[in-house]
Amino acid sequence: MRDYQRSKLYKWERMEYEWDDTILTLDQCQQLASSIIPFIEVTDGRARRSPCAKYSIRQICMPKFSRTKWSVIHECAHFIERDKHGPRFVGAYIELLSEHYSRDIDQLKDSAGEFGLDFS
Repeated sequence: MRDYQRSKLYKWERMEYEWDDTILTLDQCQQLASSIIPFIEVTDGRARRSPCAKYSIRQICMPKFSRTKWSVIHECAHFIERDKHGPRFVGAYIELLSEHYSRDIDQLKDSAGEFGLDFS
């Protein structure tokens, strides 16, 4: 499956959450991830250039620069929907963002739609 909206999603994230560049501790990342996906481990992602979700071992790798709230939520959304950055993933991600940022889900959907993102 082609990851046709990955770049567009990353640009949308930067636009939506550029104000939130607070770096969390690894423990804070773990607490947030565990509140979304039970029994998940957050590791430091040492030597990685980007965060990642490892489904088979229920692990999220978070290099220090990427330890923002929205980035942890992004990686958790990969455990809910595994269509890369496709419509189901974006839909799940929007729901998690709404819940964990107390943002209006319709506003997030409107913003994503205006940006040209497909979601379900």
